[in-house]
Amino acid sequence: MSFLNKDSLGLGLVSGILVPLIGFGLLQGLFLLLSNLINSGYGNWSLRTITLLALCFNLIPFNYYKNRRKEQSMYGVIIPTAIFAIIWAIMYKDYIFGGV
Repeated sequence: MSFLNKDSLGLGLVSGILVPLIGFGLLQGLFLLLSNLINSGYGNWSLRTITLLALCFNLIPFNYYKNRRKEQSMYGVIIPTAIFAIIWAIMYKDYIFGGV
């Protein structure tokens, strides 16, 4: 795992993109499995919520790099997180800001 011990912007960018995507797949699979087990829809869990929770998965690599003082990798995680958060806010601006 010497690859994870590097301090590089590229490593942070890759982990900042892959972790939320993997988290989204895991969360969606989990909620799909749970909805099939209890024979109901997602309930109160919307795609908007699952996407936001998946974005929060970036706290894991961010804290990992912070504890190991890998500042470049931390910055690399922040960049895609900010971009994903902006995209999320634009996609759901009507729900967030009470639009039409």
